Parts: sequence; structure tokens; C-alpha cells
Amino acid sequence: MEKTKLRLAIRLQEISHELAERAEEGEFSDYESDYATPKVRLVGCLRAISKTTTNLKRKQLADILESEVIGGDWDETREEAEEWFQREGKYLLK
Repeated sequence: MEKTKLRLAIRLQEISHELAERAEEGEFSDYESDYATPKVRLVGCLRAISKTTTNLKRKQLADILESEVIGGDWDETREEAEEWFQREGKYLLK
């Protein structure tokens, strides 16, 4: 299965190429981001786009994606969580 960050990057292409690139780099991933709350950051970016764009379709897409992110539809999968745990998380338990 394709990683959540890549699916998100594809979805963001219609809204913002810059956000899509940032998503692909893992900025909005719970397991790859340097931010403590990457999804909150993404919601803030989507809200900013929604408030400033004059393109109605772009606004609608940003609003829909924002709702999905808030609803947890873009949270990483169990498999991604397990990969992270094996790679990094298990060392935090020591």
C-alpha cells in the first residue's frame, strides 16, 4: 500500500504544489515530521489557502481536505506506525 504521505501529496496537487512537495518530504507525517503536531500545521496551511484564494474550486478542495484531516482520514496506517516503531519508537522505551 502506498504511504499516507504520498497519497496526501497527490491529493494536495490540486490545491498547492508547494504543500504537495512538503507532504511528499514528510512534513505532515506523524512519523517523519520535525513538528510535534504536523496535521495541525497542515490544517493551518489549508485554512490559510481557503481564506486567501480567489479560486472557488481551490477553496472548496482545501475546505474538504481540511475536514478530512481533522476527522482523522489522513492519519497514518497501522502498518506505518509499526514501521516507525521498529525503526525508532522501540528505542524510546529504554
